[in-house]
Amino acid sequence: MDKDYNELVAFQTRRMFNVLAKKMLMMLEDLKAEHQIHFDKLRRNSPASFQAVIEQADYLDDAKFAHLRKRILDSTGESFREISDELEKYSLHLRR
Repeated sequence: MDKDYNELVAFQTRRMFNVLAKKMLMMLEDLKAEHQIHFDKLRRNSPASFQAVIEQADYLDDAKFAHLRKRILDSTGESFREISDELEKYSLHLRR
């Protein structure tokens, strides 16, 4: 029994890219949380005269986080579209 598996492969590919994007976003959230913890320690344990330098060094604000999040989503979406375009060139069948 021959069956066209292109739809199944397309579905599984999209699912895998979604999982990859979610894992990358989780790592970004972990990074932001760790960053916040360490900068909070710096703020608490540094003299007042250092606070301006600490604020200047604190690069991972909400705007930067949103920018990185968008880059992850754009990159995984673009990669998925490229693979989908490539897969459309093939007809997939399984042999028994």
